Amino acid sequence: MLQTFLGGFAIFWLTLSSLCLPTLTQLHDQVRREKVLLENELENEQEYIVNKLQKELESARLEKERIAEEVEREQAHVANNLRYKLAELRKEKVDLENKLEAEQEYVMNKLTKQLEAVSSEKQ
Repeated sequence: MLQTFLGGFAIFWLTLSSLCLPTLTQLHDQVRREKVLLENELENEQEYIVNKLQKELESARLEKERIAEEVEREQAHVANNLRYKLAELRKEKVDLENKLEAEQEYVMNKLTKQLEAVSSEKQ
């Protein structure tokens, strides 16, 4: 009886194995295909991210260049304004010096005349 049972079990096991073996092979093939699909999807996603980051980097580089050019233009404008103001101040200084000299000469002449008038009155 035990032999009959073991023989029946062996047949059952072989039958079950023969039924499961194609299923396991198919499952393995399916898992392998899914793995390839996931690897491809991952590669595509990585490529997308790299391309996106490269575009952002290029955009940031262009923005940096634009800002640098704008700063350079602004600095040139400020420098030109300062040169113009300096030239105006130098001219104004010369004009004030000339006025001061003329005023001093006028005052000296006036004082000299007054001194001469006082001297001639005393004599």
